[in-house]
Amino acid sequence: MRVLVLSDKPCESRNKKEDLFHDQFMEESVLFVVEVLKKRHDVSCLEADTALKEKLKEERPDLVFNLANGEGLPGGITFVPNALDELGIPYTGSSGAAHGKAYDKGLTMKVLKSMGILVPRFMEIEAQKELSSFHLPFPILIKPKDGGYSRGIFNENLVFNRTELRAQVEVLLREKYTPLLLTEYIEGREFTLGVLGSGEHLHVLPPMEISFKNLPEDLYPFYSFEAKVTFEDQVKNKVPAKITESLHEKLQVSARHIFRTLGLFDYARLDVRVREERIYLLEVNSLPGLHKTHSDLVKMMEAAGESYEDLIYHIVDSAQDRYKRGVAGRLISGR
Repeated sequence: MRVLVLSDKPCESRNKKEDLFHDQFMEESVLFVVEVLKKRHDVSCLEADTALKEKLKEERPDLVFNLANGEGLPGGITFVPNALDELGIPYTGSSGAAHGKAYDKGLTMKVLKSMGILVPRFMEIEAQKELSSFHLPFPILIKPKDGGYSRGIFNENLVFNRTELRAQVEVLLREKYTPLLLTEYIEGREFTLGVLGSGEHLHVLPPMEISFKNLPEDLYPFYSFEAKVTFEDQVKNKVPAKITESLHEKLQVSARHIFRTLGLFDYARLDVRVREERIYLLEVNSLPGLHKTHSDLVKMMEAAGESYEDLIYHIVDSAQDRYKRGVAGRLISGR
């Protein structure tokens, strides 16, 4: 089978630590994925740009392994799957419509809240003046409404009063992190949940608990960019998490429900917090990283007794099975 691995071009603005992290992570992930796929398939690579459709017509792959977040492309993360749907080319991962919902953190929360899933209280803003209608209880966590790789999510984004809120919002808006999502900070145990498959054929990996206890005292206990990158070794991941059978079952049921509600395909990662046995969805990553040594999904797979290679082929097999059953991305995205 001819497999094309699609990735992002390097970020144009390389003066931010998040962009440098993204580029290195993407470059290494591509190498790891290609190394696995080459054992069974004819593999080539391509960086996604606005000329993607023309290039795809020349490549004519049997399957695209999509790693592209759509950096700098119109429509962002939806650009690549929508182009592939238009050309009728099978690919791994979710449709453009599903990625669009998951990538937009505010929309994710609205959709899931409407389906009875617990989410933190939140509000969206694009300008300082909108803080005049601020009504949420402190502490508040501020994050960009769109994006991944912990971009724009810094330790100072957890604020405890209106003065801190206004100051940090000003900083983030000045750095072009907009729109912003202000969310209620949920105290409790944090877990990451990995889901593989599609439709009725879902497999939830062993849950991973994220412990921030070993972070420096001046860092707050949440997944800021500093915690994720600078102090990565101090964040302790317990997988499988030590939890009761009851909580384990609740996490699995919630993961499947969220995955299906958003119409996700093949693989995803969900971040939740548990407060008094109640599960709050924090964020959905519909295109989680597949770095062999750093990605949480890989660590959860290993806890299930399976390898990185197994993970990559689970994703490929899931995509192929969907297309055989006629459940292609274009049916979900309306194309």
